[in-house]
Amino acid sequence: MLVDEIVEYWHVTHKLSEGFKGHCHPKDNYEINIVLSGTLEVTCGSRVFRLNAGDMVFFSANKFFHRNVAVSQTDFVSIIFNLSNCDLPDNFLQFYRLSPLNLEIIKIIDDELDGTNYGQTQASKALLQAFLLRLEKDAHNIDALYDNAALVYHNAVKYIKSNLSENLSVKDIAQECGVCITVLKNVFSKYTGKGVAEYYFDLKMEKAREMLINGMSAKEVTITLGFSSLSYFSQCFRRKNGCSIREYKKALEE
Repeated sequence: MLVDEIVEYWHVTHKLSEGFKGHCHPKDNYEINIVLSGTLEVTCGSRVFRLNAGDMVFFSANKFFHRNVAVSQTDFVSIIFNLSNCDLPDNFLQFYRLSPLNLEIIKIIDDELDGTNYGQTQASKALLQAFLLRLEKDAHNIDALYDNAALVYHNAVKYIKSNLSENLSVKDIAQECGVCITVLKNVFSKYTGKGVAEYYFDLKMEKAREMLINGMSAKEVTITLGFSSLSYFSQCFRRKNGCSIREYKKALEE
């Protein structure tokens, strides 16, 4: 695989409980998050990782909802980049425990970019390329579900994803996970920064965009995802994406 472009670079220090509202990237980017000091909680899809100094997650940024929250004062690096000639699976997600030398490469990249949020140099691209090629031996099969709350979140997201054609209530999801509604709401607030219903709606919209990209008609998407009518789906789509379904499909053709 080849590093085409470093799209974004962040060197961030968070205090306890600082983070950001999670998201998926609109483009086919990859992202790595590396903790330099402290502890960072990373939600990635249905999994929750707790990263300490020298730990890293590497994932397809457009395939997984992701969110970072500091568990203690935490210093970490986030790099978003594009790859070509890439044989990674479409929904790649891997945890790593970096060797001292690989961690030093990240620190050199950090120095090369001099703490800027954006921008790159030929040296930084070459260093990132070398780092990615060296990673395999640092892959670690850690159990991401480190406590009961993380397990509830994991089970809830799996249930939601397997029932996107339904119109589940928060009560339905809570019952499936064996918890009360309050516990479920608290878990989603902790790991996603969103309400349960908002998260469910966002996954439906993400799936709808994927179906439209793959050539399905708006009517087919409406039926498949359980919207009550085409007009209601159209309203939801415009509210979420800021454009009509027709405008979205026209943009795909350009």
